Parts: sequence; structure tokens; C-alpha cells
Amino acid sequence: LINSMQARITRSFLLLDSANKIWNTAAHTYSQTGNDVRVYDLKKRVHETKQGEMTVAQYFAELNTLWQELDFYQDFQPERPVDTTKFQKWVDKEHVFDFLARLTLDYDQTRSQILGRDPFPSLRQTYAYVQKEESRRIAMMPSNN
Repeated sequence: LINSMQARITRSFLLLDSANKIWNTAAHTYSQTGNDVRVYDLKKRVHETKQGEMTVAQYFAELNTLWQELDFYQDFQPERPVDTTKFQKWVDKEHVFDFLARLTLDYDQTRSQILGRDPFPSLRQTYAYVQKEESRRIAMMPSNN
């Protein structure tokens, strides 16, 4: 671990006598988990992100990047494995709502169809459905020739 660190920070870890102590000290020193200011900023950016002129793929990629960073900073620690599964399903559903909420008005009917599905679709299923709808619209557009 010491050899993988930058020389200027190595000195503060040299006297630790095990890899576990080095790892834990580095985690406590440099971890951003629980950085509530950053979590707030990311959540705000998620809610401000709109499709606008972006393609569905660009819009989804923008949101996905924010969600991944948000996952990195949040510090949810499940007590039981079943809590992890429930939490992940809840997060996925919240992401579906975020994604659908700021699609352009052109996707109102698509949004209604997705929200009316039973069982509720995953984020990946939702994205695939909207992506297909975008492809259909592009294919059906009259050409200018």
C-alpha cells in the first residue's frame, strides 16, 4: 500500500504496522463518504437536469453520472442483506421518477405508459423503452429531401 501512495503523503503512514491499519487510516483521512454538502449539491443537480436539446442517451448519461457520484458519497450501511435489496429497489424507482420527470413534453404519452406498468419497470427497462420511442420518432420523421 505504501508503495502505491504519492511520496508526499507516504510519511504519515510509515509507522503503521499493518496493511489493515494503513488502509483504515487512509480511508478515514481521505474518504468523502457522508459529505452532506456534496450530497446536497448532487441531488440539486439531479433535480435541475432536464433533457432539453439532449438526446435521450445524452440525458440519461448525464443523470447516470450524477447518480453514480451520489452513490459514492452516500453512506448507507445496511444491517441485513435484505435491507440492501429493498434499498436498491427504492433507489432504482427514484431514478426512474427523476429520469421521466424531466424528459421533454414530447414524451408525455411514453411517460404515462411507463408509470402505468405493473410490475413497475426498472431504470434500465425504462431507459430502453424511452430510447426505443426516440428511435421510432426519428425513423418516422419525414425527410427534408
